[in-house]
Amino acid sequence: MPVSTFARFLLRAAVVLPLIAAPVVRAQTVYSEDFTGTSTTNAWYFFNGACLTAGTRSPGANPGQPPGCTGIGASYYNQNLVGGFNGTSGSAQTLPDPGGNGALRFTNGNPYGYSQNGAIVSAVPFPSTQGVQVTFKTVTYRGDSGGGGRDGADGMSFYLMDGSLPPGIGAWGGSLGYSCSNANPPYGGLVGAYLGLGIDEYGNFLNQGDNTASGFGYQWNRIGLRGYGNVAWPWLNANYPSYYPSSLTSAQQQAAVQSTCRTGNLWNYSVPAAPRPVLNALRKPLTVPDYAAIPGAYKVLAGLQIANESAIKRSQATPILYQLKITADGLLSLAYSVNGGALQSVITRQNIANSNGPMPAS
Repeated sequence: MPVSTFARFLLRAAVVLPLIAAPVVRAQTVYSEDFTGTSTTNAWYFFNGACLTAGTRSPGANPGQPPGCTGIGASYYNQNLVGGFNGTSGSAQTLPDPGGNGALRFTNGNPYGYSQNGAIVSAVPFPSTQGVQVTFKTVTYRGDSGGGGRDGADGMSFYLMDGSLPPGIGAWGGSLGYSCSNANPPYGGLVGAYLGLGIDEYGNFLNQGDNTASGFGYQWNRIGLRGYGNVAWPWLNANYPSYYPSSLTSAQQQAAVQSTCRTGNLWNYSVPAAPRPVLNALRKPLTVPDYAAIPGAYKVLAGLQIANESAIKRSQATPILYQLKITADGLLSLAYSVNGGALQSVITRQNIANSNGPMPAS
């Protein structure tokens, strides 16, 4: 599979609280961000290639503010900043975008877009006791024709995580920065993960052959949801130190995480040369939260490609709006809208509290 990471090429998020955090419904707390200007309204943690296309700040210029793409052009993107509001065919695009016409970018486009990733996480936890409603918009273009020439690669995710824990990101590749990985070292997923929506051009987010022990196989151009998980070395070592001892070498730690991710079961690595599954009194393997695919919570988008590979500027790509809701009693709904059209339902008021547990307090 391609080596791109959580978000492939330019991705624009807008409207109400995109990427990694969300407002509480019933007019309790509302956050909004459109990322079109030279700075953001709210504070964010930011990782790797995440930047504002209309901004110019360097990463350390203003804590809590994602840097401008020109501010990390030399350090992360090697100055080859393609695409943007105006776009230029066949050559690097001069940024910044005009103020008010920018976007949040996570990765660059071909021919400069390989092995890149980016993410942002809200720096302000919010209460979830009355439920959560999130609306955000994405644009993806300049893909690399992976997956049989029909789509970009790899994709991006929106996720909700426990607000009491430090911000983080999961594994790269088909895990889209959310789940653990079966294929890509160091294999660890997001700690404190509650719900992840994969917007998956390439097709591996819900593919159990690529990540975790559950899913629905490879399928390009699919959106879908995974549940809670904690498959990463720091969490396994802290919660099961006798099975995942600190004495393991780095390579052994990675092997332990990979085995746990692939099977969804706890493993005993106290004898690293002969690891074995951990069994209960009935001789059944003990399971671990492994970002399980939520039944029926996916859809293959027919009639459009998530990544418009022929587009050379943002206005030529197809905007997709997502609306995700979780009620206080754990009823999950997901719908999407293509290019300003009517909302189309993926799931409606599906109870995930029993399988996914109650939402964290924040």
